[in-house]
Amino acid sequence: MNIVRGALPFLLPLIETLFLKVGLVFPGQYLVIVLGGVVVSDAFLTILFKKNIPRMKIIWYALPSLLLYCSSAASLFIVEESYLRNTIVITNAVFQCLYLLNLYFLLYKRERYQERSFWHITATLNVVSFLNSSIVIYGLIHFVEYKLMLLIIPLVLLTALFHMQQLVSQGFDIRQHWRFICIQTLIIIECAFAIHWLPNHFIPKSFFLTIPFFMANQIGYSALRKEQSRRSVLSIIAIAASMLLLVLLTSRWR
Repeated sequence: MNIVRGALPFLLPLIETLFLKVGLVFPGQYLVIVLGGVVVSDAFLTILFKKNIPRMKIIWYALPSLLLYCSSAASLFIVEESYLRNTIVITNAVFQCLYLLNLYFLLYKRERYQERSFWHITATLNVVSFLNSSIVIYGLIHFVEYKLMLLIIPLVLLTALFHMQQLVSQGFDIRQHWRFICIQTLIIIECAFAIHWLPNHFIPKSFFLTIPFFMANQIGYSALRKEQSRRSVLSIIAIAASMLLLVLLTSRWR
């Protein structure tokens, strides 16, 4: 059983990739195939979690992996370019593998593992999932002409869910930090409405919205852990500015 658990961080991303690629080959059955991938992922995660830990803790640990898979599958339904689809599939596989490896070491090799590494990979996974979710939201506005007001509710729920998961994974009490979740969510709502009016394609808009999510995420949690310093804040701002410059240089304008 230990060998099976050790192989899961590499096996599960390959299985999910297979489900996503098969779903693209049979678009008429895409939803059924994706749901099958969720069931298989959940079954393999249950094997990985065969350890004496609370059931609610298992749910919070499994959530980033399942959210990344579901958001990747939803964004594949929106994008049309083959290179973007391949990028999403590969990104899902790579980050799933990294997350599951860190989770395996956290659960079974804790004495040789720094928990801070798990916090970082969890935050990264949530940023990628948020980017995929933003692609879905702005893609629906672009193709189906939905109003942003209709899609702001799932955006709020997803943002709050990402922060709740990170708070739990870092040992914070959600009930004591509900104001933090509300502030972080309000920042994203304001940015979403501002970015909605930009004359860009929906893909750059998704990146524009992900940048403030990344900044608020990094700065907010470093402040909660009381590890904030001028150097760390400046490094986060520098990374966000580099991301913004890259998106500006490569984005398509109407």
